[in-house]
Amino acid sequence: MKSLYRMDDIIVACASPPGGGARCIVRLSGPGIEAVACASGCFTDPGGHPYPEESWQGHARLEGLFQVASGNDSLSFPASAYVMRAPASYTREEMIEFHLPGAPALADLVIDTLICSGTELLRSDENLKSSVTIRLAAPGEFTMRAFINGRIDLVQAEAVERIIASGSEAERRAALANMEGAFSERISSWQSRLTGAAAQVEGQIDFAEDEVEPLPSAKMIAELSEISDSLQKLLATAQARPTHHGAIPVCFAGLTNAGKSSLLNAMLGQDAALVSPERSTTRDRLDFELVIEPFHFLLQDAPGLDHSGDSLSLTASKRGIIASQGAAIVLLVIDGSLQREQKVVELIKNLPEVPIVIACNKSDLPGFELKSLGNEFAGLIAVSAKTGEGLDELRRALVNIAARDMERPVGEGAINLRLVEELQCAHDSLGRAMALLAARSGFELIAEELRGAHSALGHIRGQGYAEEVLESIFSRFCIGK
Repeated sequence: MKSLYRMDDIIVACASPPGGGARCIVRLSGPGIEAVACASGCFTDPGGHPYPEESWQGHARLEGLFQVASGNDSLSFPASAYVMRAPASYTREEMIEFHLPGAPALADLVIDTLICSGTELLRSDENLKSSVTIRLAAPGEFTMRAFINGRIDLVQAEAVERIIASGSEAERRAALANMEGAFSERISSWQSRLTGAAAQVEGQIDFAEDEVEPLPSAKMIAELSEISDSLQKLLATAQARPTHHGAIPVCFAGLTNAGKSSLLNAMLGQDAALVSPERSTTRDRLDFELVIEPFHFLLQDAPGLDHSGDSLSLTASKRGIIASQGAAIVLLVIDGSLQREQKVVELIKNLPEVPIVIACNKSDLPGFELKSLGNEFAGLIAVSAKTGEGLDELRRALVNIAARDMERPVGEGAINLRLVEELQCAHDSLGRAMALLAARSGFELIAEELRGAHSALGHIRGQGYAEEVLESIFSRFCIGK
């Protein structure tokens, strides 16, 4: 990582979200007294006098004035300095946070002052290393340093980004579970047990002529089977919960002119999707986010699924089918004012095997009769995109499905695509090792497969990853995090 991020540099950035607020935070971190010197050189006590050196020696909150140089003028304003000395800081480096009045222009002035004054100080003070540079932090660099310095592992680092980007309380809780380390502890436990199993297998190779316990032992088979079962359950859980940046995809499916777009607009409370009495108005899938606490949904307005009409309508219909196949929940919208039971029955048979909520739309029209749709449609929800009837019940249905099928148990956390790929790799390697063990042959191959499973689990926590992969992961973060 040192070739990608210069670890000897002092880094500075605004850690607050863009825009104004009651206060903002400017964060500085670096490995050594140079970081503290750069921060202390710009901060005085309320009377404008420098704080004594001992004030910066331990963890402290200092109240005073930040001194800003702006052109030929100087300006000072009230601020708080939070001093966190290594290794008891987020980055395990010397770290200082300045809490300021929440004006973005003020934060920019503070960052410029820290970099300019710090650069001059590092060049002129013979007690400091002149080779050290102070600069603006790259995206995710504070968290990257926490990872490189052993403060957190890669699962926890990714959880920081997910907590910031979470769109609902359920997402936040899942990311927080990973941040607290429960998932990492499970991975570490499996790695330890695989290390023990690999050592036993390698013993058969190294001491073939000595008296060692023959393999496979019942204890080893039981232990590897337990790990394999746990991995399989975790994979099944993750793969049953497809998400789009943490949101649960809900596809609005149905025949043309069933009122899918109108119903979606009613649920969103705005005219987001185009609505027209003409058939096949929706030609491409449109995505809209909706939070129904504690869940974050991605509502997908898909083209009608009629297999008739001109070539453009047929193409749109195919896109609607593709959209439904990628959903975690299908919200099937049917027109309750028309008698089209057979078409809808055929439609349901072609939908993916995911939870389906059936909304019988247009309950405000005179010809609407819920009971006339037959026994095929037990559990229908009568709704009206025009009057709002049934919308609350529809929202509750989505939340109930999400709570039942989507929400992760406490401690399981959020499982992203990277984790799924590594878990699958570990499970596959372990499966091959167990097959070879059952055949009582190929101890070198068995050991190699066990090491492969161990390595894949290590990748989950960031062990042995290539620099380019780590750089790609941390580049998704905000500057200042």
